[in-house]
Amino acid sequence: MKLTGATIPDAIVARVSERRGAIHCYDVLDPARTALVVIDLQHAFMNAAVGHAVCPAALAIVPAVNRLAAAVRETGGGVFWVQMTHDERCLEEWSVAHQMSSPAMRDKRIAALSEGTLGHQLWPGLELRPEDEIVKKYRYSAFLPGTCELPTRLRARGFDTVLITGTVTNVCCESSARRQYDEFSHDHGQRRQRRRDPGRARRRPHRVLQRLRRCDGYRHDRRTVASGAAGTRRLSARPFGCWRGSCART
Repeated sequence: MKLTGATIPDAIVARVSERRGAIHCYDVLDPARTALVVIDLQHAFMNAAVGHAVCPAALAIVPAVNRLAAAVRETGGGVFWVQMTHDERCLEEWSVAHQMSSPAMRDKRIAALSEGTLGHQLWPGLELRPEDEIVKKYRYSAFLPGTCELPTRLRARGFDTVLITGTVTNVCCESSARRQYDEFSHDHGQRRQRRRDPGRARRRPHRVLQRLRRCDGYRHDRRTVASGAAGTRRLSARPFGCWRGSCART
């Protein structure tokens, strides 16, 4: 299976198809019940002059996102543009995210994601329409209760299927997709169609550790953790690189 910039090996496609009974779980969508959720395509992640975590790949997917948004509207669905946002509550309620950054990086992030700044604005190349909705989120996931109105708005308009695209694939898009499944699947029958990223099929389990190191915390081996807990050794993070990207097909 060929995607933009990558190929999923036939053996993986066959294994997943056997488990699911088809290549795609949901190969037929009800357009009137489908919403496109576009994550974090803002200057903060696309403009090096003001951004704090710029992902160059995000620029390349803008045309594909616009085409997808147009198709969803034309068939009766809804488009939701999600903006990562910082406010004063985040410093206390999400303090760990700020404690993990240097003071300089923390200040840069706050400046880029605060309302009223250029960094917070959606990318100008996106083709928004009056009927679209703009939603602010205050955590990685757009589906975490109490931190984003997206779930409420989706329910209010009767959407039970979402298409997730935006940036970055392995942070906010993935966090939203996973939380969306937990939030809706058990009591609302909500289905998920996730826009896959070009490199995902090539990743191995160590990539999970890389993502953990980059976004959520540190990775230690069991001996280091045990000695740290016993007070005999200071915990030190092992360095990792991390793949970053944006998800959308052309």
